[in-house]
Amino acid sequence: MIAAIAGLTTIGVLCAVLLGGALAWAGPTGYLVVGVVALGRGATHDVEAALCAGTVFIVGLALVTVRGTRDRVREPS
Repeated sequence: MIAAIAGLTTIGVLCAVLLGGALAWAGPTGYLVVGVVALGRGATHDVEAALCAGTVFIVGLALVTVRGTRDRVREPS
């Protein structure tokens, strides 16, 4: 469960970095769809998936710390 939450959070952060805050919802929504399908097929307690989610979580935190989110709104000069 914690791996799923970490993966969901990190995908949201990565989408905020890559797509901007307004579209940051797109990645987590796709992740939830894939997760629901996997749960429907009985894929639970997968150690490799937990390790993958943890790795993506660490990379995502490092990336948002270094780059920050992408802001598309520009203030008038």
